[in-house]
Amino acid sequence: GIVGKTVECVTANINTKAKLSYNMEVNGRNKLKQLELVKTFIDEFNNAIGLKRLIRNSVPTTFIEGNYICYLRHEDNRYKVDYYPLGVCEISDYDVNGDPVVLFNIKELRSRLQKVYRKNKKNKALFFKSMEDEVKANYPQEVYEAFIAKEDYAKLDHRYTGVMRINNLNRKYGVTTIFRTFKDLLMLDTFDNADRVNAKAKAKKIIHQKLRKEVMGTELNKKGFEDMAYAHDNFMAAFKMPTVVCTTPPTVESITYVEPKIELTDVDTVNNYRSRVLASLGISFVMDSGSQSVSTASISVAQLMRTINMISEQLKDILTKWYKQILKDNNFPVEFAPNVEVIDSEVLDFALKKDIATLLYSTLNCSLESSLELLDIDINDEVIRRKHENDVGMDKIFFPRASTYTTSSDAVNSNEGGRPEGTDNTKESKKQYDKERQKTL
Repeated sequence: GIVGKTVECVTANINTKAKLSYNMEVNGRNKLKQLELVKTFIDEFNNAIGLKRLIRNSVPTTFIEGNYICYLRHEDNRYKVDYYPLGVCEISDYDVNGDPVVLFNIKELRSRLQKVYRKNKKNKALFFKSMEDEVKANYPQEVYEAFIAKEDYAKLDHRYTGVMRINNLNRKYGVTTIFRTFKDLLMLDTFDNADRVNAKAKAKKIIHQKLRKEVMGTELNKKGFEDMAYAHDNFMAAFKMPTVVCTTPPTVESITYVEPKIELTDVDTVNNYRSRVLASLGISFVMDSGSQSVSTASISVAQLMRTINMISEQLKDILTKWYKQILKDNNFPVEFAPNVEVIDSEVLDFALKKDIATLLYSTLNCSLESSLELLDIDINDEVIRRKHENDVGMDKIFFPRASTYTTSSDAVNSNEGGRPEGTDNTKESKKQYDKERQKTL
């Protein structure tokens, strides 16, 4: 349906690339060495938590459900990001430095973990021996401590908690954009059910064979069952044949085909509600009605991409907070924490990328790395390749072929190009000849 296509569009257009910028100016050998250690540590952290997978999962979930609660588990420099659905986690009325404090419902956790823990033939647990072992292995330390103490709730550490919401209007919980479409979707569902019933009714063939009233006698008190049965059997015998030829008895007045007069829902009405649903979602496609166009669809998709980018900005704030916290936990200066930028979801075509890369490098005098990144080319790979080409003398192997652009007439066997040499007198004679020729034209 429309909502499913919208979710597919959101998932397909998410850009999982994140750009890290270390903007702090560093002087001194020790500081530079420390900065390199920080870069290596942050790269390992991103690989450990699966940053691309986190972006791919968190943004669509926030769009679909309206809320996304995650927690950075940290044990012995091992990091993992867990997602907790509403019901297991609740957002409290309090916040710390703008970050909401999240409560973990221990009772709900016990209820959801009620199951039989499977064992092998040697009576050893395949995964966990008990619920306590599972909680200890898969949940934060504060949750495990509350579970052992049989508390009802555990307060998650706000330093490692991330909350993403949309359409929350400064309230505790967000609301999915899909919620706005429920009223119109209900009408479309009603139209669909009604059309299904009407289509079945129209598919039925109803033939009415009408007898004359004289069959009932002069006083109209006879039943006329015999005449009715004879006329019915006579018509049904003829109707079975490929070509129906029916000679009715005199008792039959007429045979008519009864067709239901009901009509399916008007196409314009359906398209109107479809357009309202699409407008609520912020996405549109080429419809089968004349009012829709490719340009309109493109604008609507761009609006949806802005919603995705708004969600990505919240993920950026969460990552920045985590970067600072893990640097602090590992005794690195917090000022070395990078600025992270989740790349916009709007995908540029190659021609536009090339023009922007040329603008950055040639006009604005930006670094070569910035231009190559825009073209999805890794500068470190290019450095290694160019060094290899220089080492093996690739420029001597792939030297320019002889042509009018690379070889002069006086140096056929030479690799030197350019205008042929001539004396000053020759140049002046040529100039004078050109002037006289221009006068005659």
